[in-house]
Amino acid sequence: MDGFFFSEPEPVTGALLLRDVYRTMNVSYAGKFTTPLLIDNISKSIISNDSIAICYALNQMRNSTQLDIAPEGAEAVAADISENVTVIPYKFLFSCGEKKEPWRQKMFGQLDRFEHLLSERQFVIEGAFTVADCVLWPVLVRFDNVYARQFGLDGKSIRNDYPNLRRYIRRVAFVKTVAGGSLGLDINLPEVIRLYWQSESLASKAGNDPRSSVPYSLPVLE
Repeated sequence: MDGFFFSEPEPVTGALLLRDVYRTMNVSYAGKFTTPLLIDNISKSIISNDSIAICYALNQMRNSTQLDIAPEGAEAVAADISENVTVIPYKFLFSCGEKKEPWRQKMFGQLDRFEHLLSERQFVIEGAFTVADCVLWPVLVRFDNVYARQFGLDGKSIRNDYPNLRRYIRRVAFVKTVAGGSLGLDINLPEVIRLYWQSESLASKAGNDPRSSVPYSLPVLE
């Protein structure tokens, strides 16, 4: 993802490329240039680029009136989703030939699993929005627009084949954020699509031309 670039300068570092944010924060950084990335704009340092760790860090900053997204048991469920759902589209993309098909089947198996689970409850863990939803929801939001359309992980779609997952996407989209908005309002889906489409490393594997027009957004949040 080192080819990811911002449509306007990143406000803390002024960088246009994701890799330059990392290098500005840590000149000796030798890891991968991935998102999400949590930085300290006072010390100009990297806090974390692990999505679950970022969720926990932000959760610890909440006040007594704000939602606790890390109740007992949530960490294990979130880790399971991260290890067995989030990675599958990338395993599929970077596999070749016949090795792709098992990942396709595993992906739809996981979607079937959560389609059934979310027919019985509003969130992944019954009762409230948790870190488990923070991990699952972005996968579902990106699925039709990025993983199916760009990566070729198609055969089914959230829009047409998974009514409970689509309702879940909309439900989570209305979860309020600390800033006073909602997750659905705060996510910029066209920008997400652009970042994936124009990523040099992902485009070469997906077979699209990153210089071509960025696809329009399929309606998954509505």
